[in-house]
Amino acid sequence: MKGSIKKITKSIIAAAVVFMLGGCGENNEKFKDVNDMIYGLENYSAKMSITYTSNKGEITYEGEQGASSDGRYRIMTVKPEEVERCVIINDGKMIWQYNPRVSSGFSVKANDKKERYELIIFSFIKNYRNSENVKEETQEGKYTVLEADIEGGGKYINSEKLWVENENFTPVKLIIYDDEGKERIREEFSEFEFEPVFEEGYFLPENKEGEEEENA
Repeated sequence: MKGSIKKITKSIIAAAVVFMLGGCGENNEKFKDVNDMIYGLENYSAKMSITYTSNKGEITYEGEQGASSDGRYRIMTVKPEEVERCVIINDGKMIWQYNPRVSSGFSVKANDKKERYELIIFSFIKNYRNSENVKEETQEGKYTVLEADIEGGGKYINSEKLWVENENFTPVKLIIYDDEGKERIREEFSEFEFEPVFEEGYFLPENKEGEEEENA
């Protein structure tokens, strides 16, 4: 009888080990595939919804963005109506802002705002690569969630998480947290496209007439 119990116990333990190793192997493979995706990414475009949360409440913007791994990006907002067709372009050297409702049209700055650049996935990739406190987990069996600290982010932009769909390795959500772990910025992606071919001049302002220089 005792021998039978020992055999059964060993079988249960062996099955549990196989199950756990199998699960870990699958998760590790997912993590590897997701890491391969983000480190191999060169360009992307996507529609986006961005919600900012503060002690005054929430405000949400909708728009689209395109970005390159060399630091260039373009963001255009379409909602709400008062910011429709406002465009921000980083051409790799300067920040161009265009507001069709302002007579001067363009404004130019030398430095980017951190809370804006952090909306770009390549900024997350940089933080994820450099952070000493990275984490990886699966969620609902559907997503891989990557977490990293934001270097030099300060009180309100302290850490971030990127949700990547396991089936097609597509980024679907980016959340930025303050130093107390409270959600400050939520960005959700749709119609995400890997390696799009951007038209010539995509990362350049379309019209520089009436530009107004400002100090950063």
